[in-house]
Amino acid sequence: MKDFFNFVNEFQKKNESFAIATVVQIKGSSSAKPAAKAVINQVGDVIYGWVGGGCAEAEIREEALKCLGLEKTALIDIQMNAETLKEGMACGGQMQVFIEPILPKPTLWILGHNQIAQTLCKFAHILDFKIHFYDKEIDTDSFINEQIYQQLDQILPLIKKNDFIVIATLHINDSETLKQILTTQAHYIAVIASRKRAKLLLETCEEKDLSRISAPAGLDLGSQTPEEIALSIISEIVVFQRKNFLKNSLSQLK
Repeated sequence: MKDFFNFVNEFQKKNESFAIATVVQIKGSSSAKPAAKAVINQVGDVIYGWVGGGCAEAEIREEALKCLGLEKTALIDIQMNAETLKEGMACGGQMQVFIEPILPKPTLWILGHNQIAQTLCKFAHILDFKIHFYDKEIDTDSFINEQIYQQLDQILPLIKKNDFIVIATLHINDSETLKQILTTQAHYIAVIASRKRAKLLLETCEEKDLSRISAPAGLDLGSQTPEEIALSIISEIVVFQRKNFLKNSLSQLK
């Protein structure tokens, strides 16, 4: 059987979010002991370890989902001194549990290579994104920390629902590129384009896909320079990331 740290290390490699619950202190009667740990996945299931039976597990799982959604740690007190089963947890005692969310690095796909894309890459590195580039003519020797692809059909099977995609080619084939990307499950697809060009591109898309597309890409910051445009895009990605992750995590509580 794998020990706790080996399990956590292997689970992190899957690039999925999870939470670690650790019993910090107990008072009175409690089945869990201090330092007991459990791993709770992104849908609220305990997939490794144990921090107590049914009396406390439901509350810990609920709090773990909140921590994942808010991306914050929490120290919770669980009271188990109810006199009857109808009043609540009657296991006896009190338990203090520390919950720590472990979040994977978000992935950003940049399709195209220009000054905006280069600056966006720099911002994304600062925010600890995993970065993948797709461009047929990119100089692979100029990039060390990014994964480079030169064939569109290479990347389509690799794109996941929670990945962020920015089309920055500014070429006549943007429409076809967008069409191919829409076959993936990506929930955020941005296109760097003027308002006029963005309107023309959106007119080629099916109505069901419009909610997934940000065109022109970025928040409306009045951006003019490539650096300002890149800033508006990474800002929009952060806003989208926070709202969407919180919504998905807290929906598990219903």
